[in-house]
Amino acid sequence: MYLGRLSSDQFLDLHQASQLNGEKSFSIVESIIAGRKKIICPVVDARMEASNEASKKLKKLQRLDHFLFEERGSRDLHLSWPFVRGKLSDGTCVQCPLLFFPVELEQENQHWVIRPRQGTDITFNKTFLLAYAFYNKVKADESLMEENFEETDRDSTVFRTAIYQLLTKGSLGIHFNPDNYRDELTSFTSFTKSKFEEQHKNGMLKLFPEAVLGIFPQAGSYLVPDYMDLIENERIIDLEDFFRLRHAPEETGSTNFITQVKEEKVYASFPMDIWQENALKAVKLGNSVVVQGPPGTGKSQLICNLISDGISHRKRSPGRCVCPLNREETFLLYWVGP
Repeated sequence: MYLGRLSSDQFLDLHQASQLNGEKSFSIVESIIAGRKKIICPVVDARMEASNEASKKLKKLQRLDHFLFEERGSRDLHLSWPFVRGKLSDGTCVQCPLLFFPVELEQENQHWVIRPRQGTDITFNKTFLLAYAFYNKVKADESLMEENFEETDRDSTVFRTAIYQLLTKGSLGIHFNPDNYRDELTSFTSFTKSKFEEQHKNGMLKLFPEAVLGIFPQAGSYLVPDYMDLIENERIIDLEDFFRLRHAPEETGSTNFITQVKEEKVYASFPMDIWQENALKAVKLGNSVVVQGPPGTGKSQLICNLISDGISHRKRSPGRCVCPLNREETFLLYWVGP
């Protein structure tokens, strides 16, 4: 929601790439919109220090993207453009991307190349959409939540017009100024919190032609429908009660919930210890389960067994398991059937 400055290890201001490949930086955004790959800069350039500095940052981003994939199983490298800046009605500060373009970085013929990630969609920033609805006391725009631009013309001018029309039709009050139609980017603007508060007024949001390449985890976006349901229906007053009511009962002899699930009804693809088995059986009986632990203790293995057991019983939606993973991320697992 508020990206006050760019961490050098995690983000790259794309405007810094202007002229590194002999073209304006907007040409990178233009190519990604069109679904094409684009050269950013040489891997090594003996004539230009700026190109070498950009190359170092791209190498760090590529390594981080690969590391996070191995650690979490998710690809979080995105090109983000344009940026929303201002305040929501309650004074909440906003400086964040409006759109996310999933991308990947590669070295090709001694150049850094950026390309759209296959099998993924362009999406609106769902965290921003949900926050806008919550803090401005309006209904979340579900059409924007689900928009993937699959049928949108990928000419950059037509694409920007489509964004403007979507914002106009929807409930988002964002000023789409003419600067966003110019085929160029501006540098990312860094703020201290006090300066940001001083220079922006409540309820006023504006789009800026800024673009950032970086790590923007989207796993939390899958929780948005649940958050929307909880907010709109206000069914949960106390989180402690929420988990207590869904907690599996303590062992009480033969009535222990573990004994209620027959072994022949459990279909696990991987070996389980007693604690993983208890968690799986508790979920099968409709309980909510929170699984936590350091790396290597079997959380991912449990998730795989939950999936295989759910598929074997042709489950589709009722069962789910919320597992805080490494670094306190939350993974929401829905049953999926064939």
